[in-house]
Amino acid sequence: MLWKPSEKVWWLVDCNSFFASCEVMRRPERKGKCVCVWWDIIVAATYEAKAFGIRTGTPMREAKKMLPKDVIYCKPDFAHYKEISNQIMSLLHSLANKTEVFSIDEAFIDITWWDKKYDLSYSALAQKLQQKILKEIGIPTSIWIGPTRLLAKMFADFHKPLWYFVALDKESIVEALAWCKLGDIPFIGRKSHARWDYLCSSAKGFALLDYSLIKQRMWRSWLKIWWELNGYSMFYFDRQKKPQSIVRTRSFNPRFTNDAKVIRSYLLTHIQRAYEQLLYHQTKVKKIRLIMRDKWFARFGWEKILPFPTDDKETILLVARELFEKLPFNAVWYRTAGISFSELSDGRHHQQSLFSNQVHKTTTPLQEILHKVREKCGTDSIKRAVRFQKKRKIRFQ
Repeated sequence: MLWKPSEKVWWLVDCNSFFASCEVMRRPERKGKCVCVWWDIIVAATYEAKAFGIRTGTPMREAKKMLPKDVIYCKPDFAHYKEISNQIMSLLHSLANKTEVFSIDEAFIDITWWDKKYDLSYSALAQKLQQKILKEIGIPTSIWIGPTRLLAKMFADFHKPLWYFVALDKESIVEALAWCKLGDIPFIGRKSHARWDYLCSSAKGFALLDYSLIKQRMWRSWLKIWWELNGYSMFYFDRQKKPQSIVRTRSFNPRFTNDAKVIRSYLLTHIQRAYEQLLYHQTKVKKIRLIMRDKWFARFGWEKILPFPTDDKETILLVARELFEKLPFNAVWYRTAGISFSELSDGRHHQQSLFSNQVHKTTTPLQEILHKVREKCGTDSIKRAVRFQKKRKIRFQ
């Protein structure tokens, strides 16, 4: 295993059942009870409710059969959740050397050399940060510590909730990677790793592969993942700009289905996750597209363009329902369902340039080059260059 002891120490601060924790914080008398945030499906649930088998995306009719009668159901209040998220991120920005927001309830923070600065172990520092967030804001968190962002993210499956996991030396990291399957590595699809099972079956085996083999047989994104597992930082989340589109899609389990209820449940989950990203980036959507892939991998899409950009969830759900009703269910078996938000806009007024309607900007790179040559040397120089090229019989490849 190629290993470079990284001097960086990254923490992944992850809020536990964030939406449900926000509802408990709003009403302290709910602490220790089963609380579920729902919108046709379970969006978030406290760990008391998860003990009954509730998971994110569980349909409400199934959740009511699994949960006791004294369960508390809450409709989501995304404005409140965004406000609490901003408070947590502001606190992390004030404490850490560097903070990179990953999602509405997760952030990577750089706390390199904190152990020497405060003369405490990273385990003790993690406990102090958990207590500080819980005391000042009221949200329980878990913290995962590693030399790269990807390793810290992988450790997030260990010991939840209100826990921490520290792995900074090579021995502890190799041991942790041996517990993880290849499909447990973040940013690798659950289905795409199956074609590489003949090379390795665990995250440790993937990290031990030869770099030239990965470069030859795998995609470019897998190279970054391989470097991260070997102690090199390759992901930078703070440099990401606002997305041009937000897409959420996933294959069904079992493999194929034409059950309208199953497809509807999946789509509601996708809409929820895409809507969270819409709020996080503070954008509005104008075009909504329903994406389906059938048993033979043929792709279908139904879309609707709204009269104006919006971030109203009721409007988005109504459009999604309208598109959902167009799906044929009798003769078509589907393997994938997804939702796409595009033509995103922040809804702010931008002052236009005085010359925006007068200057014609070409789109072809070659035309741009020729236009600059004409301005600088004149049209005759281009004609002479063409005649010279024909005379020399030069071919550009």
